[in-house]
Amino acid sequence: MNSWRNHLKLGIFLEFIFISIMFFRFSWFQLNDILYIVIICILSPLIMDIDHNQSKLGKTLNKLGLITITIGLVLYYYTEVLYLVIIGLLTSYIALFAPSFVKHRGIIHSIFFCVVYGGIIYLSLGFELAVLGFVGGYTHLLGDKLFFKVL
Repeated sequence: MNSWRNHLKLGIFLEFIFISIMFFRFSWFQLNDILYIVIICILSPLIMDIDHNQSKLGKTLNKLGLITITIGLVLYYYTEVLYLVIIGLLTSYIALFAPSFVKHRGIIHSIFFCVVYGGIIYLSLGFELAVLGFVGGYTHLLGDKLFFKVL
């Protein structure tokens, strides 16, 4: 697929099917997870294109990172806590420089990256949301017809 919109549509459609099955069959996902579910469902199908210099997600993450840095600096003035500044710097750095370090449809367009991405979600949000993140990332590979690309 050549459009972020198409990746997003396919991803949300397949993620909705996955969520429905897992919710009704295995009682996965709770109502208090809804914000995380929405964010993961939107982010996951697009994360694979972070390695492209025209990535819609990359541009959005860069702006979000700059806003986070600004808010973090203002809060630092009052609280002397730097974590928002660090998160903003990392977000902008990854969004800006990922296309320089890896080629498009390289390692980021792989099942390996889906596992890494799911692992990051697992460490912060748990198993169920991690699997949802993996599924969402994999929908991007389906859209690009890279079903079995391991690395």
